[in-house]
Amino acid sequence: MPDVRGPGRPSEGGTSAFGRDLGATWNVLFFPGATFREIRSRRPLLAPWLVVSVLTMFLALGVLSISQRAVVHLMDGADAPALASDVQSSLGRMRLLSIAASPVSVLLRWGVIAAVLWAPGALLSGAVSYRGVLSIVAYSSLPGALGKGVDLAVTWFRGPEFTSDMVPVFSSATSLGALIPEVGQNPWAAAALEQLGFFTLWSVTLWVIGLRESFRWGWARSAGIAAPVWACFWLVATALDVVGRSALGPVLTG
Repeated sequence: MPDVRGPGRPSEGGTSAFGRDLGATWNVLFFPGATFREIRSRRPLLAPWLVVSVLTMFLALGVLSISQRAVVHLMDGADAPALASDVQSSLGRMRLLSIAASPVSVLLRWGVIAAVLWAPGALLSGAVSYRGVLSIVAYSSLPGALGKGVDLAVTWFRGPEFTSDMVPVFSSATSLGALIPEVGQNPWAAAALEQLGFFTLWSVTLWVIGLRESFRWGWARSAGIAAPVWACFWLVATALDVVGRSALGPVLTG
């Protein structure tokens, strides 16, 4: 019998449930509506958690590798072998910590986002479950990881920026801040645009589609819940960025 589920619908075939959930982590990037409809009866978490945790782990290792290269470059010619050895040992310990902490940090971040996103939805509809919202957040997080991967690749070839104390600073190459560098004179505007970009908007768009397809809402209700929650996280991230950069001092070009 021919497949009549419609174009773009992820094919289940004889694949196991975990295999379908794993495929959905990538299908959601291209067929978000069909994918969220397909997983709404299972609310999977394991597959996206494994994928994003592995990506996050490699990103953390990449950041440490760039930091290590920067330290070696800064200490080149300096007569301080003991200090160089201590720094290398510290980076090695941080590498092991990053591998261990990445899966936990991913799950904690999802849990906080899902809680804030679930609360207003639960007030409007008793059918909204925390597990369902957590699954939506999980499947909407891959664009963020991909965006950080692009940022890391650009930094890898271009080199990081440094503060006045020569501490590496990793800026986003995919944000509006990178496209409009002249706003850097205003720290709040620069930080706000640093947190805003294509991959960020992609993720929040998946939130909207996920809420709509998972709970059978209209576009207005889905966007009316997702957009304010995302705006709150955007403002918090902006404030933390401003505080962090002010603590590190002015940034020098790498």
